[in-house]
Amino acid sequence: MSRKQIEVVLLAMPNSQANIIAMEQIQEMGFDGKVAAITRYADEVDQLKELGVDEAFNIYNEAGSGFAQHVCARILEKSPSSQSAA
Repeated sequence: MSRKQIEVVLLAMPNSQANIIAMEQIQEMGFDGKVAAITRYADEVDQLKELGVDEAFNIYNEAGSGFAQHVCARILEKSPSSQSAA
């Protein structure tokens, strides 16, 4: 697969320094697609975006959001109050 066929790169390494190094290498290669990354801490989001990452997501924020959505979808829809309203 050539670089021209790659549209998006996902940086999912748990070590923020590894994501930074990878982003620097991606830029050196002249990649012109989109790059997304995960982080463990909020300040890493800004750091990666300053390096050119298009989207960066804090895995703990995303996990919390996903958990809340799962609870709403699975538990709250089965609650007695939601069943009586139907």
